[in-house]
Amino acid sequence: MPRISKPPEERKQEFLEAACQLFFEKGYEKTSVTDIVTRINVAQGLFYYYFKSKQECFEEVIDYMSRNFLKNARELANKGDSAQDRMRAVFDLLMQYVKEFENVGSLSGKNR
Repeated sequence: MPRISKPPEERKQEFLEAACQLFFEKGYEKTSVTDIVTRINVAQGLFYYYFKSKQECFEEVIDYMSRNFLKNARELANKGDSAQDRMRAVFDLLMQYVKEFENVGSLSGKNR
């Protein structure tokens, strides 16, 4: 298989998205670095170019999810006719995030 070179920020984004999906699917404890690199079809050593450990990757996933939520919340807060409509939209978004998290269980891979 030919090597596909990508800009560092694009590659790191791939790692974060794959790790995020796997942490939700399998839980943090049951997700390995091998699972993450397999998901995006890269060599395992490349993971360690971007992250010192799975824990560091997890922390960056949390930052990624937070930034994504805030970006979406800001967009919703700027739409709508009234402050109440905008606040309701942001609250609905938060509840959507909470519901998605509950559907996949805890990060340890166990269901609640």
